[in-house]
Amino acid sequence: MVAISGVPSVFKPDNPMNFDRTQTIELTGIVFPSVSISPYHIHRNAVDGFITIDDYKIALCLMLANHAYESVKSNNDGSPEFEFFRHIRNAASHANNFYFTNKEPSRAASWRRMAIDNCLKGRLNPLHGHQCFSKTLGISDLLLLLSDIEQKLL
Repeated sequence: MVAISGVPSVFKPDNPMNFDRTQTIELTGIVFPSVSISPYHIHRNAVDGFITIDDYKIALCLMLANHAYESVKSNNDGSPEFEFFRHIRNAASHANNFYFTNKEPSRAASWRRMAIDNCLKGRLNPLHGHQCFSKTLGISDLLLLLSDIEQKLL
């Protein structure tokens, strides 16, 4: 939520955050030297269209889906909802595209009104190669899925 809260200001041409050309944020290194990033240049790339707000939102979904699943995968109860969540996480790890090996999907996977056909394996599955976030699920869908998974874990 913190990461998405700053999105509007980065993409507004009038620079409401007053990003300064000389301002940098240092990211410290342990193995390698520290690096500095320039919020102003990020803002300029966003305003100039090199970074789109949709791409940014999708990137946040990919990171959130991966982190959330990895945080709770030891509690996977094999339910259709958890299996659906596993496939969403896998799509997030495959550049936002569903990817099924020859044996996947291996079990029933569904969540609310959505289902992933587990009879058609690998490339034969209609979702194989399709985008997850923006085409199959939206940001609010991911948040609701995570809430439902959280309720299962309580």
